[in-house]
Amino acid sequence: MGAVVAGEVFQQLTTNAKPLRNIVAVADRFSGDVWLVGGVLRDFFLGITTCADFDIVTQDDPETLATALGAELSLSMFPLDSERRIFRLTGKKIVIDVALMRGTDINHDLSLRDFTVNAIALRMTRGKVVIADPYGGIADTKKGVLRPVSTTSLIDDPVRVLRAFRFMRTHALSLSGETRRSIQIAAVKLYDAPGERLQRELLHIVNSTDSHHAVNKMAREKVLDALFPELSETRGVTQNKWHHLDVFDHTLEAYRCLEKIIEEPPQFLEPWREMIIKSLAVETEGGVTRKTAVKLAALFHDTGKPATRKIRKGAVTFYCHDQESERITGKILSRLKFSNRTKNGVTKLVLHHLRPLNAISGDKGLSRRAMFRFARDLDEWTIPALLHALADGAATAGSFVTKERRADERRAVRQIMEYLAETSRAKEPLITGQDLMDNFSIAEGPAIGQLLATLDEEISVNGVTDKKNALALAEKLLENR
Repeated sequence: MGAVVAGEVFQQLTTNAKPLRNIVAVADRFSGDVWLVGGVLRDFFLGITTCADFDIVTQDDPETLATALGAELSLSMFPLDSERRIFRLTGKKIVIDVALMRGTDINHDLSLRDFTVNAIALRMTRGKVVIADPYGGIADTKKGVLRPVSTTSLIDDPVRVLRAFRFMRTHALSLSGETRRSIQIAAVKLYDAPGERLQRELLHIVNSTDSHHAVNKMAREKVLDALFPELSETRGVTQNKWHHLDVFDHTLEAYRCLEKIIEEPPQFLEPWREMIIKSLAVETEGGVTRKTAVKLAALFHDTGKPATRKIRKGAVTFYCHDQESERITGKILSRLKFSNRTKNGVTKLVLHHLRPLNAISGDKGLSRRAMFRFARDLDEWTIPALLHALADGAATAGSFVTKERRADERRAVRQIMEYLAETSRAKEPLITGQDLMDNFSIAEGPAIGQLLATLDEEISVNGVTDKKNALALAEKLLENR
């Protein structure tokens, strides 16, 4: 590409991404070449104008350049990869990675990258803007195709297999035949790749809108099987008359239904839309919200079915598959290096995914005691668990599923949402441990905690709203003891 066109590209980039001018001003102080590479250029040629994430390679010392950029732009700096000498600068809505150029020149550096659309570079120094595009990445952005830089790009780094599906989803790129063949070869190495990197790429996919499209494509290419052999074991596992799909396909359908419920909540949930949005937005760790967590739960909620499948009197059963699924999910999340907080949340959702719909009792729906215990056990995960239960139910359409059953499920979820809205308005407990000690001469100790836990349930179940009646209930409980 000629220098004039390169200059026009640079002009448009600096208009859209003003920090680039500061980066160039600092880079000009150094003797070696400084190149802008990867994502910003890829997005520019794809017509994406938002720029907040910059990758820079330099022939000079990257730490010195990063320090100078940090001072110029008031950014914090830390080493991202000490071995490869990559330093990250972060600030409000901006991330800059500064790395040492690999090889003797920029073309050598670009040859080590994953896909051609990411192997584009722009030199910002020595008074002349130059674009390097040795592998036809710009042309591939115009075609909307994802093509590896070399035949070994994915095999050399199997995590790039997940990146392919990430870019398919986030950048509307299609796989070339060459990419698809490389994926089939490289996917077998996915399981043993570093867990932290697998987690990062998986989150990029799961956190994208309508990620079920990418998950389904990963399933078709058997990438999901390679990444999660535990899921692969559910292929072909037939179910009972509640289901119309085998376990694997049911899982994919439950995941799709969950995303639809999250993005377009059914009309009967409209009164609690804000409650749902706020609950799902809470973050458990960097990049993982409750929305992310419940999607992961949907992906793994039936992994325990192959091991628990039995035929009793001609009927297929999966007794205790929720417990086995919880165990397997914990192992998967540990392998991918998720935090304990995220792991505890996801496994809790998996363990309780059969509740509360299994507690439906005839025309009355759920008892108040069942709702109390469900909300107590799930705590902050109650709303995500309800959405998961709805999705799990929507993904079952066997001969046992009737219109009446669907109506019962919606009513049960509606009852719990009403219960949550009601109980969330109670700011302070009606009775404290001090109240029990003062009114009933009970000594401080474990008995107080036990009585408060019992009282909490009975107050909720009986709809008690004032302290006088709460104390009367406490007195009755003590008499019964």
